[in-house]
Amino acid sequence: MPTGRARSWFQRGLAVALGIAAFGPVSDLASRRQCETATAHRIGREIGSRDVFVLPSGASSLLDYPRTEETLRRAGLVVRPCELGAGQFNCFPWAGVAPAEVVGPFLVDVRWGFVAGPLSGFGARTRYFAFFGWVFPIGDFGDWAA
Repeated sequence: MPTGRARSWFQRGLAVALGIAAFGPVSDLASRRQCETATAHRIGREIGSRDVFVLPSGASSLLDYPRTEETLRRAGLVVRPCELGAGQFNCFPWAGVAPAEVVGPFLVDVRWGFVAGPLSGFGARTRYFAFFGWVFPIGDFGDWAA
């Protein structure tokens, strides 16, 4: 039979676990846009420009960033569509931000990438700790470089 002190710690632990389970998804939904916007600001800093091209949707499975224009504009970047024509690709710098994905309580991932020039680019999936609109980057994983 657990003592009163052990029961009290068990009850506190159970209350914390239930709070995380209940409020984590709500926090994630409230923070998705902020995670996308924080990522777009990061791209602007990395490129050193607020004027970017956006690749057409479905350009490549690896480079498909749906709703990128909306996200980049919300972050204050000037967005121009890239016209893929015959011959030469000249849409530099281009940037992309995929919609945020909830991966766990208070955890949101955003897949993104940019290419500043023909041989200069980077992309990753950034994981954020998201607490009701406040977002803090935890780290990048699955990155690529050009």
